[in-house]
Amino acid sequence: EAADPSVARAFHASGGARVLLACSTGGCSERFRAARLNFDQAGVDVRLLDAGPRGHNLNQEVVDALGDVWPWLVEDAPDWERWKDAGK
Repeated sequence: EAADPSVARAFHASGGARVLLACSTGGCSERFRAARLNFDQAGVDVRLLDAGPRGHNLNQEVVDALGDVWPWLVEDAPDWERWKDAGK
C-alpha cells in the first residue's frame, strides 16, 4: 500500500528514484495524496498522472497519456535509451 510511509522509505532505500501514480478513474488525485506525500518525503521523485475519467482500463487514451510521462519515468534506468520511446 503506497499510502504506508514505510513503503516509500523502503523503495528509496532499495534504489528507487521515481514513481508514477497513474489513474483513469475519477478522484485519483485525492486518493493518491498520502502516497504522493510519502514518496516525496522519502526523497523519491513522484508524479501523478490523472488520465481523466476513462474507466478502470488501459485503453488507447490512457496509453497515450502515459506516453507523455514515460521518458521521465525511465530516464537514467539501465538501458533507458532503449525504453524511452516504448509504446509510441
